Amino acid sequence: MQLGPRLGSSSRRSLHLYIWHTIWCLAYVLYSLGNSADSVSYYQSAKTGAPAFQWGTSFVEYLTYFLISFLDLSYLSCFLVFNAIGSIGYISFDGTIRELNFSKRLFARHLVSLVIFLPSISFWSSAIGKDAIAFTACILALRASLKLASRWPLGVLAIALMLLVRPHMGALLLISMLIDVLSSKKLPILKKLGLFLLVGIASISILPLVIQQIGLVDGVFADSVSIYIEQRQSYNQEGGGGVDISGLPLPLQLGTYLFRPFFFDVNSALALAASFENLTLVCLFCGAVINILKGQRIPQGTPTLFLGFYALASWLILAVTTANLGIALRQKWMFLPFLIYLSVALAPNRIKLADSSQI
Repeated sequence: MQLGPRLGSSSRRSLHLYIWHTIWCLAYVLYSLGNSADSVSYYQSAKTGAPAFQWGTSFVEYLTYFLISFLDLSYLSCFLVFNAIGSIGYISFDGTIRELNFSKRLFARHLVSLVIFLPSISFWSSAIGKDAIAFTACILALRASLKLASRWPLGVLAIALMLLVRPHMGALLLISMLIDVLSSKKLPILKKLGLFLLVGIASISILPLVIQQIGLVDGVFADSVSIYIEQRQSYNQEGGGGVDISGLPLPLQLGTYLFRPFFFDVNSALALAASFENLTLVCLFCGAVINILKGQRIPQGTPTLFLGFYALASWLILAVTTANLGIALRQKWMFLPFLIYLSVALAPNRIKLADSSQI
């Protein structure tokens, strides 16, 4: 794959990653044929006719309609198109992680490699739906933020992609990037002011769209937000996640959203697989906490404010508006790569594994 080296990966490795991603895409196709899946709904809806071009779900239906009507693609072929979109994010995520200085410790290096090959990353980002586009947007935003001065077009693309499928998360990406840029001591005050006005105008333009998309018709007031959260939690009861997190205290909601189902929740093969993945994440994040306690710090030049603000804000918003773990399993990959990157960046006694590439 020629795009691989531009995303921080070699052509050979990117090909292997694409094959791995496609295997899970085909697994999702088979899964969707025998189980309830959004991808089937998107495809069937697109076959009935052209929907109005809107943000969110309607955009996915519109894109699928285009693939069916103008390119005459089958259900499997449409899957492979979304798989290609998700693969761009997946290869970029691997390349971005590998550009970090890895720990000399063998266990830590194997743990990071294991995270890259977690099946859920490829599974959820390979299907017809919003997740493939949202995941790739998240990764491109991560990659752009590391060298924003030269990669700002990539950042614009990332925000645009996220706005197309999840406007509220796109707005959060934009706000997080603005906060990080305005906090920079290297940027002259006049440029900060110009950027603030530019992004401010863009944010004002986007705000009505976001409010309409998430359903806060009366504006962002406490009662309206409370009603919205209750509605979202009721919607998310469906999905077979097995654990209702809506009634838990906030700290437990956050932990449950990110790290469950765990082994004591296992009631199916899917839950068992998710438990092993969550164990891997627990080990990674516990290692990061230990490194912080030992005095290890994030390498200088890392956009910590952008990564941390977006990840924590997304985590909080999604955890309190999602009641079902089945939905949480895929939603969390809109911010989890940021936390993974920061955790790997805290590894001590680092060595260089890969050189930076163009994009």
